[in-house]
Amino acid sequence: VHTMAFGDYIRQRRELLLDDDRSFSVRGVAARLGVQPSYLSKVERETVPPPSEAKIVELAASLRELRYDGALIFASGNLTHNLRDALERMQQPDPQTPDWARRFDDDAVVALEQHDTARLVSLWPDTDHGRKSHPSGDHWLPLLYAAGAADRDDPIRFPIQGFDAGSLSMRTVLFG
Repeated sequence: VHTMAFGDYIRQRRELLLDDDRSFSVRGVAARLGVQPSYLSKVERETVPPPSEAKIVELAASLRELRYDGALIFASGNLTHNLRDALERMQQPDPQTPDWARRFDDDAVVALEQHDTARLVSLWPDTDHGRKSHPSGDHWLPLLYAAGAADRDDPIRFPIQGFDAGSLSMRTVLFG
């Protein structure tokens, strides 16, 4: 499996759009996001950390047009992912789902169904159940990319639901 750094991914997608639309220059995208072109360039070159969760959603929205050219926007992670907790629960004969994991999963579903990306962004790391569900953003941030690239009119479906090892939400989210 090949993974791509955040900055490389953003640069490649922006340049793909730039071929057909000059507004996808570094300056054009930076203006849409309300950041300096030099900052976006540094993000693309991985010389500064990735932007905030809210900026990630905005950036994904600016790349939404790729979908209309037949591109599949795919993100992989878990809706809740506290591996340490899951490993401890796996030692129990019947691992139960903790309230914080169920609450985070439920809150994320509501935000997704309402296409409320601001609420989705506020779930992590701003809430206790968000921090317990995701000690780091590695498995959370991909959902923000996909949600940001979705249209408000896209239907949201959850073809796979449930928890594994007590606290790992296996929920799958499909937009469109």
